[in-house]
Amino acid sequence: MNALPFSPASFDLIWSEGALYQMGFENGLKTCLPLLASGGYLAVSEAVWLRPDPPDECRKMWDEEYPAISDIEANLATIESCGYENVGNFTLPESAWLEGYYAPLEKRLIPCVEKYKDDPDAQIVFDSIRTEIEAYRKFSKYYGYQFFVARKK
Repeated sequence: MNALPFSPASFDLIWSEGALYQMGFENGLKTCLPLLASGGYLAVSEAVWLRPDPPDECRKMWDEEYPAISDIEANLATIESCGYENVGNFTLPESAWLEGYYAPLEKRLIPCVEKYKDDPDAQIVFDSIRTEIEAYRKFSKYYGYQFFVARKK
């Protein structure tokens, strides 16, 4: 991800849902900018704080998972400082997480847990997935994904 093999100005649109997270939001924005043609668009989702007062347990979880998480306004400022203009943004609804992602994941987890019951490494992964799902159910009012559409200046 940090060494994308594309020529400058190769794209009119880069669509990245949850992938820039691997590079860090600001670094991802900077990496994508030269790949966009003049006036090109970047559509990207990013984990954000939805409220300024997450419980300690929630903040600790994100400090371990993705310490760069910030609020929507900070991400909009980062977009601007990286050479883009904000075209629009919205918070993904809880249903996108719960119905579109976590419910199918939980359903698929059931046979996997049984199939790999003798594999302790697999069980660690399954436990991690269950912990993530429970954390979202518990703390969804405090964090979520924001979808940003930005245009190269």
